[in-house]
Amino acid sequence: MATSSRCDRGKAPMVEQEDIETEEGELLDVHPPLPEPNFRSHLMELAIEKFLDEKAKPDTRPWETSVSEMSQRLARFLEEVPKN
Repeated sequence: MATSSRCDRGKAPMVEQEDIETEEGELLDVHPPLPEPNFRSHLMELAIEKFLDEKAKPDTRPWETSVSEMSQRLARFLEEVPKN
């Protein structure tokens, strides 16, 4: 009876290594084939790295200004607006 823990679910079953004997009597080790590199996951890793690098840079968005600067701009704007 096979039991699996929670962390084993979703993983590929373990393949047991077996030895094959050739006609000459030599033993060959048979290993399961290695998975091919996943190009899409590699691109995702690069995108995440780039995103994290961008987040680490100081934020220089022009629309995010300090409150005092915004109040100064508002005061200048109100001075320019004609009063009724």
